[in-house]
Amino acid sequence: LHAEALGLDQVGSDLLQLQIRAFNQWLAKAIILGHSPLFVIHGMGKGILRGQIHQLLQAHPYVDYYTNAYHPQYGFGATEIILK
Repeated sequence: LHAEALGLDQVGSDLLQLQIRAFNQWLAKAIILGHSPLFVIHGMGKGILRGQIHQLLQAHPYVDYYTNAYHPQYGFGATEIILK
């Protein structure tokens, strides 16, 4: 969800809103296609994007479990998502 990977050049709250929108679209497609586990790469930074994503995942009816544990390929800047 890095701005550069999404082709975005906005900053601040506009960027966060666009990243959250991209995440929601990506998650909806993954649910439809039945992909699990998933990894969303949000980076480490200040944790604002990660916090927003975790808040959405906590309340999502199709998410069984998620964790931000270390992953050999993605490090700590990614969250693993297990769908129901």
